[in-house]
Order: sequence, then structure tokens, then C-alpha cells
Amino acid sequence: MSKIVLQMEDVSYSYQHQSVLESVTLSVKEGQFLGIVGPNGSGKSTLLKIALGVLQPREGKVTVFGRSIRDQKNKHQIGYVSQKSNSFQRDFPATVQEVVAAGLAAKKGIIRWYNKKDFELVDEVLDQVGLRDLRKRNIGQLSGGQQQRVFIARALISKPKLLILDEPTVGIDRDSTKQFYDLLHRLHKQNGLTLILVTHDIGVVSTLVDEVACLNKKLFFHGSRTHFMQKEKELLSSAYNHDVQIISHQH
Repeated sequence: MSKIVLQMEDVSYSYQHQSVLESVTLSVKEGQFLGIVGPNGSGKSTLLKIALGVLQPREGKVTVFGRSIRDQKNKHQIGYVSQKSNSFQRDFPATVQEVVAAGLAAKKGIIRWYNKKDFELVDEVLDQVGLRDLRKRNIGQLSGGQQQRVFIARALISKPKLLILDEPTVGIDRDSTKQFYDLLHRLHKQNGLTLILVTHDIGVVSTLVDEVACLNKKLFFHGSRTHFMQKEKELLSSAYNHDVQIISHQH
């Protein structure tokens, strides 16, 4: 039986007395790929911040790998990729190698010296994302899609058991987006990595993930992709409060 990586029970959260999440209960098992969809302002990013331990819920319980989210021992087991494409200026003073190596901070501490083994790890994860040849390149000189692959490598270098991504393809062109999703598919299928992806791309959700959570403050649906596809128009219309057009993607 697969272990539960993330468990949320009756989680609620408010910003300045304005409810953002209401009694959300969901779980993610080891090796699953969960896609989270919902309209803007539906609480998706807040849910991720709670899963990462950045925010504490007003009510409810959150455990990661069987421990309280407040337990810092779990920190290095979670990788995170946010909306950061095209965020570096061309003269930003850091190489791809340096940005990826920074992902070791959780294990090595803020004041750290990198050794030969560390840089071997950098090359290993850059191989996984197809960017080893660019390791000496300035991060600001890369395209948005390449930058996001660098952030994936930075998240992977600590060998996390869970990778969380918050709308990672915002601002990336179509070809780079396809390459990015192909990479996620490979990490999931070949490496067995547990993934949580927040996205507005319903087509990707209906073709790429194992499980779907449909959120708009409350959880409208949490189940298999197959079950979601059987009633997707009904579910999305309820969550988004209007009809949603589904666009198919081939991955």
C-alpha cells in the first residue's frame, strides 16, 4: 500500500478575516501526480503555502511524511517551483551552476562551501533537465523555458520525495511549455517522484496527471483523472461559476 505523503484534514485559512480556504480535506500518496485547478483567487497558492509550511492554517491539521508540517526535518524532502520564468535580468550575477547549487542550502545551511561532490550533484540534475552544457551560462541569458528547467534542477538537487509546482509555465512559450511538461512526465514515470501541480491548463490536467483536485475555497472534487474527465464540464462549471472550454494536449 502506498504511503501518504501529504495529508490535509479540514483545513481552513483566512486573510484579514476574509475566508480563502474552507474545510479542505485531501491526501496525496507516494508516487502520485496531483493536478490542482480552480479560478483566480480560489486559494490554490494558499493551499501550497500551507503544504510547504509557509502559512499555518486557521483550523485543521496538516502532516507531511507522517509528521507535522512544523517539523523542520521534512523541509529538504520537499522541492518547490514557482512562477519565476523571465524573472532574471540578463546581467544577473549568477551562473546556472550556482543557482542549482543553492538548492543544497536546506542541507548545508546558509553559510556553506561547495565541494566536488556537490558539483557532481549539480551536473547530475542538470543532465536530468537537459541543461548540463549550459551550466557555466549566466542564468539571465537563458530563455524562460530554460530558466524553469534550472529551477526544477535546483528543486531536485536535494533529492526531494515531493515536488510542488505553482503555475510553472506562466510566461513560457508553447514549445518550451511542451518540453517542460514532457520533463514532468518523465520525472513522474521514470523516477516515481510525487508531484503536485497548480495550473489553469485544464487540457494538461486531463491528460498528464493521475489525480485532480478542483478548488474554489472549498474542494469541489478530489479523485482520479478518469472520474474527473467523466464529469469535468459539470465540475468546472460549478467551481468556476461559468462554462469552461476544454483544450486537449498531447503529452
